[in-house]
Amino acid sequence: MERYLGQTPGSPTAPVVVIAPKKASSASYTRITIGTTPTLISRGNDKRLNIAIVNGGANTVYVGSDARVTINSGNNPGYELLSQGTLDNDTYIGPLYGIVAAATVTVSVWEEFE
Repeated sequence: MERYLGQTPGSPTAPVVVIAPKKASSASYTRITIGTTPTLISRGNDKRLNIAIVNGGANTVYVGSDARVTINSGNNPGYELLSQGTLDNDTYIGPLYGIVAAATVTVSVWEEFE
């Protein structure tokens, strides 16, 4: 992450301050089976530095921030995590829920903490 102080970003004379991301001191890995009702993937945690979710199934998983998440045709459609896709986030510390339109899908979850 870079922050430019003073002049226009990209200017050869602009001072640059580089801020290194925090380093994780612990991590957890789990596998969660997601079905056709909203399923908790990860609880909110203000110590979370990063979360990565991998959809290991054949169907799309819809990911949202609360238990009202729906598939794309519902009232509260979630983020579409396509088959074999990855969601990686280093800013969100709230809970995550998932739902699928049919059958079940197993996701792998890697979280890093302060």
